Amino acid sequence: MIHKLLESSTFRVSIFATIFLNTVFVIITANIDMDDALTSGHATNNERQTWRLIAESSFTAIYCVELLFKLKVHGLYLFVDSDFRWNVFDFMLVIFSVVDLAFIFAISSAWKRPNLTFLRALRILKFARVLRVVRIVKCVHELKLMM
Repeated sequence: MIHKLLESSTFRVSIFATIFLNTVFVIITANIDMDDALTSGHATNNERQTWRLIAESSFTAIYCVELLFKLKVHGLYLFVDSDFRWNVFDFMLVIFSVVDLAFIFAISSAWKRPNLTFLRALRILKFARVLRVVRIVKCVHELKLMM
């Protein structure tokens, strides 16, 4: 059943849409961060941080579910098949996203107003998500061939 879901065009298109939306989100939030840093000299306000955390958590949850489904269906073969490079790349992005969110939640629960500047190095990896769009181009071509 999970295998059929993974191979369905509906699932693939929804993952592609998620990747695209996440890419737009990363670009917009990076732009907002730069504007805020240049104009006020500090990070974004708490309300914006809350919405960002909700969005990042949602994207990470979707990617985790996708990865778990793939691991359930393909097992460790996922990391040695013809798409192993993309699969390893996706796996690493999911791991870094989960670690990033874990740090944020741990710090947020310990202090009311956390200073997350030390996580910027880890957050740079979020720009790697933009590279997933390259994968969309390849997969869209494959979907056209299937239809």
